[in-house]
Amino acid sequence: MSISEHHNPGCFGVPSVFSFKSPVCGDCASRETCREASYQALLSAKDKTFVVRFIDEHEAHRARDAKGEAHDPNFTVDTGSPRVKNNQALTSDQKRLVESMPKKVAAYLMTLWRKGVPERVRECARRGQNPFDCGRFRPAKVAYDMIVNGGFTKQSLRVAYQDSLGWTENAAFSQVSIIWRVFQALEIGAEEGELLVPHPMLGAQNVCLN
Repeated sequence: MSISEHHNPGCFGVPSVFSFKSPVCGDCASRETCREASYQALLSAKDKTFVVRFIDEHEAHRARDAKGEAHDPNFTVDTGSPRVKNNQALTSDQKRLVESMPKKVAAYLMTLWRKGVPERVRECARRGQNPFDCGRFRPAKVAYDMIVNGGFTKQSLRVAYQDSLGWTENAAFSQVSIIWRVFQALEIGAEEGELLVPHPMLGAQNVCLN
């Protein structure tokens, strides 16, 4: 172990602790190595849905470094983050929907809107494609494949997450609760008892369901 590693604080490299604005981080002798470790930890996250804004912040500061600009604790990064409060760009219907949702569900919806995924849902449905067919939205991709094949229960989706994504039971259940609400909000799924089945708006356009 190197001398520098030996003297690193206990919070070293923890993305949720490191802050560009914190005077404590600013005065820490391990700041630069901690900053890089924190960035790498964010990049290694399997599901980046809830860390996108932190990655954007790091990359904005890295861009400033590349230009030789000095560190400024007052520098503000417009990450377009999926925070519920940052909803000025939403339509009135979207704002009402976000405000009615639990925080994590609202954050997921904001991320999807930011990436333009909902606008692709109908077009992809007509083509028989999965609109979530990218790494960042793997949980939604798994759920979409299941819903166009008839639907799923919370239990069956949990098992699918554990089997296909290698998640623990607790992690899977947490994501199931989010996807269950998100799919209804986007009119992808509709509740039928214990099942989430294809929403009529989706079924009418999805070639896989016709």
